Order: sequence, then C-alpha cells, then structure tokens
Amino acid sequence: MDQYVASLEAISTALGDTSPDGLSLLTLPGRDLASAGVARRHVRGTAHVWGLLVEVTEALEAVVGELAANALEHTKSSTITVTLALAGQSTVIAVTDEGVDGTAAGCCPGQDSEHGRGLLIVAAVAEHWGQCRTPQGLTVWAKVGGTRPLAHATAGTDRGGVSQAALPVTS
Repeated sequence: MDQYVASLEAISTALGDTSPDGLSLLTLPGRDLASAGVARRHVRGTAHVWGLLVEVTEALEAVVGELAANALEHTKSSTITVTLALAGQSTVIAVTDEGVDGTAAGCCPGQDSEHGRGLLIVAAVAEHWGQCRTPQGLTVWAKVGGTRPLAHATAGTDRGGVSQAALPVTS
C-alpha cells in the first residue's frame, strides 16, 4: 500500500493541477525479471482500452520496460508498482520500487558502458521525466503527450473507458 501512495504522489507531481481521467495500478513481483514483460503487456492493454494512439502506446511500453527493468535490476524490492494515469492529451507512467539497496536514477552512462542507457531512452521519448524518493521507495515517472486522436479526446466525459485493468477516476 505504501508503494501506491508514493506512486500516486509522483503522478500528482507530474500532472500538477490536472486531475486524471483514468488511472491504472499494478503490483508485480520485484525479484522476477519477467515482471518487466508483464508491465509492458499491462500498459499495452490499458492503452488500448483508453484508445491511445499506437505510437504513444509504443512509447509507453518502451518507458515502462526501461523503468521496470531498472527497478528489478538495481533494487532488492519484493514488489514494484506500475502506475499509469491519463489526463487530457497526456499520459504519465510511474514505476515505484521499495528502494531496498537501490540508488537514485542517473542518466549519464560512460561512453564505453554497455548498460545505463535506459533513462536516455526515457528522456528521448517523454515530454518530461523525474524521480521522487520517499520513505516508501523510489518512484521514477515519465509524461508522454499526444495520447489520443483529438476527436476522441473531446468526445464527452467518459474518456477513460472501463475495464478491470484501467478504471476511470470519478469525482
């Protein structure tokens, strides 16, 4: 539950004063590298339900793959939480780990380094990205824009769609 709180706080920071139209939370095993693939499939399914553009869905899959892989590889977290929030023409994705023996995310690998370019990919794909360290762990988030065709984005209040994977936020 603490990871949910940390993840939602990061989403709130990324969205500012904007309330999400849709929200998805998924907790996965933290010591299983297969969780990165499960996270990508969850994001793909949620993006489909929300009617996101294919190129945005692919960007979100790339981002969650990198963020989940980092959390799985660089911490000893027993779980990670993947959060996806839809707000207007933007989607924010966040991955929260327990911060167990982890380090803050960096973005500058050495020239000859074989690893460490994941956050460069995130930075290239996202409008913005950041990280929040809390007592519950580390959350790394990214905001991707241009999420839906304009006709869909303005087609009323039921913009988030409803499924078990992605429930719209109601006031």
